[in-house]
Amino acid sequence: MKFRIILLFIAFSCSVMAQTTAEKDRILYGSCTKDSLYIKPFVKWFDSGYKSYNPNTTVVTALKKQNFDNISIKIFFGSWCGDSKREVPRFLPFPFLNTNHS
Repeated sequence: MKFRIILLFIAFSCSVMAQTTAEKDRILYGSCTKDSLYIKPFVKWFDSGYKSYNPNTTVVTALKKQNFDNISIKIFFGSWCGDSKREVPRFLPFPFLNTNHS
């Protein structure tokens, strides 16, 4: 009996400490494309970050001179993660990189 009470207490404690939001967030799973980020609710953070990002022109010029033919880039991110929400829109404006979005 004590074991069941302790187990119940632990289960309850874990559920109380779980992160909750007022509205259930949708999460992207698996492979996605840039177009996937233009669907609600992702478009809210992606589009504003994408449009507002102004890359350093000196860095862009230097990158354009590089050969990216044998380089493929895969982005692993969490659609719920604040760092991903900041960085993914900043990374995708570089069409000269051989990025694989799928």
